[in-house]
Amino acid sequence: MKTKLYSKLTLQFALFVLCLLANSVLSAQNATRSLPFGIGRNCGAGTATTATSDSVKVYNFNDVTNSFTSLYAGKPVLNTPGFSPYSGSIAFNPQDQKMYYIVTTTGNNSSIFVWTPNTTPSGLSRTYNYSTQFIVGLDFDPTTGTGYQLEFNGSTAPYVISIRKVNFATNYFGPSDTLILPPGKNIYKQSGDVVFTPLGQLYFAFDNKLFQVDYSNYGPGAKLNTTFIDTLALGNVLLGMTYAQGKFIASCQNSGNTTCSFKEIDISSGTAVINNITLPAGVTQYTGTDLASMITGIGVAKKVTSVTSLSATSYLVTYDVKLKSYGNNNLTNVQLTDSIAKVFGAAFVSASVSAFGTLPAGLTINPSYNGKTNCNVFVGGATSTLNATPADSAIVRLTVTLNNPNVNTIYYSTAVASAQSAFFSTAVSDSSNNN
Repeated sequence: MKTKLYSKLTLQFALFVLCLLANSVLSAQNATRSLPFGIGRNCGAGTATTATSDSVKVYNFNDVTNSFTSLYAGKPVLNTPGFSPYSGSIAFNPQDQKMYYIVTTTGNNSSIFVWTPNTTPSGLSRTYNYSTQFIVGLDFDPTTGTGYQLEFNGSTAPYVISIRKVNFATNYFGPSDTLILPPGKNIYKQSGDVVFTPLGQLYFAFDNKLFQVDYSNYGPGAKLNTTFIDTLALGNVLLGMTYAQGKFIASCQNSGNTTCSFKEIDISSGTAVINNITLPAGVTQYTGTDLASMITGIGVAKKVTSVTSLSATSYLVTYDVKLKSYGNNNLTNVQLTDSIAKVFGAAFVSASVSAFGTLPAGLTINPSYNGKTNCNVFVGGATSTLNATPADSAIVRLTVTLNNPNVNTIYYSTAVASAQSAFFSTAVSDSSNNN
């Protein structure tokens, strides 16, 4: 954020220029971190590949080194029909902040087990049971919390694919809308996954083909267009896919589960660029039969709202700072810092902060903020929170008094937002000047 002060005679022009500068930074980049997780089984030869290794695993993905570090591994003990990575799928619901494990049995029978991500359930009974719904390939839109599942129609290939909106809490199953695939881009295998990005873009990959879905016209009788992205040269069959740090993460295996791997898929160039992902040292190779992500993100933007001349040498400057939650994971330890006194040096007189509009229930203004010795805008701590869905946002107003600033100097001002995820303490931060 740049602030330039002008002499009293050119105040109106200065205010106009300041507004232009302010508008250029309203869309500061948000900082996000994703934790891929999935259900699966060890792969390779020997007893390690039997059902004894069935588990849920959570990883941290380092997109610089293309590597995973382990955060959690556990085998849920579930009541009938039990836990099996080859007959179920898993997702994270941003509305209630729970993992949803969906297991399908003979016929159109689906059971859903729900638990907290950083726990290993034991003796858990199913939360929902549907005797006439075959639920597969489910993911939740992080911007709305709405679930969408992919469905296959017909018993022979090439398959007709459709999507259906679901809400388990209200027992809602919407219409099944057919997806229109581009000519020649047919699906012959039912192995793959569906995934939302943090901004609500919907993708799916089946038969090693990657598509994006335009679901904006979802409704009764609608036929939804898809865009073909690329055929994925993974070497093996894609089973699970999710999104992390701006790229897709895929789990692949051969038909006998003797070889498996994780791949990074980058489509930023318009085609799929594929790289290997390294598992932690000493960790057995693992097939993720279905993947999802917990996404933690925060964004901050700052703008000048007014400059008022109090006298020939004194000014009153106000800034608005907007803070917003991104991703599907609730935030804790939310803090906003602004060391405004460092910006203006000897010209700084005082600073105060107030809420602009109504703050989310989890945020409280720090009454001791002064921009110099106390630069925390919020009280902070574990109870300082922002919800993910719908995404909480807040605007605070900084009021700064200056005396005899250099009117020919551009002052660079930055606010920094920070927070942790509600699970696994994933830290994120963002600066208002990283646009």
